[in-house]
Amino acid sequence: MINIAIICVNYNNAFYTKALINSIESQKYDKNKIKFLILVVDNSESEESKLDLSKKLNCFADVKILDPTINLGYFHGLNYGLNNIKLSDYRFVVVANNDITFDKLFFANLCDSIYPSNAMVICPDVITKDGFHQNPHRSKCYTYLDIFLFDLYFSNFYIARFMTILNSLRKRFFKYKLRSVPSYLIELYSGIGACYVLTSLFTSHHTNLFFPGFLYGEEACLAYQVIKSGGRTYFDPNLLVRHEESATLSKFPKIDTYNFGRDSYWKFRPIIF
Repeated sequence: MINIAIICVNYNNAFYTKALINSIESQKYDKNKIKFLILVVDNSESEESKLDLSKKLNCFADVKILDPTINLGYFHGLNYGLNNIKLSDYRFVVVANNDITFDKLFFANLCDSIYPSNAMVICPDVITKDGFHQNPHRSKCYTYLDIFLFDLYFSNFYIARFMTILNSLRKRFFKYKLRSVPSYLIELYSGIGACYVLTSLFTSHHTNLFFPGFLYGEEACLAYQVIKSGGRTYFDPNLLVRHEESATLSKFPKIDTYNFGRDSYWKFRPIIF
């Protein structure tokens, strides 16, 4: 029997969480081969939102809702879930945002795959509702130019807004929709944060996901954690995930989310760069 734990974080959007769990319940797999544990960490701050989640999920017998009582953010919310299970009992732990759904063969393909011995994190093919493949996210480590641009971006909100416009135009006219996705397993530096598969190698080394901030920048911190402990991250195109986040190129950073990202960046920058 292959035990798999799935941990997701909910924040005021129980509708998406229910869709995610429905996609797990509708998997095509050998029930004598795979056993699931589903944990939902509820970061919602209002009683109304918590009640809504409870009502929407009460039809699922194998789902456990965890309430940390405060909004922990994404990675710290996942860590709350990781700390509530015995990691050594699971071959894989899937950690994810709640606005994804799994392809019907996701877990059958995962269990049938053979990964390199140094694989700590497996990144699926994450596709947004407008057809953009968010993985492979980053194939190489950050360069000095990357770090300079991050420093510039997080120096001022209006500079960040201007840089977002320029990047949107660049993608629209030169690269967007032209991206090719490998059809075979490849090594990555980091994958998009919407969904990760943590292998037993990762959980034998770590009980938590490293992240010193509250939100944003999780991908870079996980890549640092994996490489520092001698592991590697891989992209598996046979693992398909649908992501409700739109890859619309006209998105601008809002001041509150920008501030979350800025605060996190300046906390982890001296550690990982």
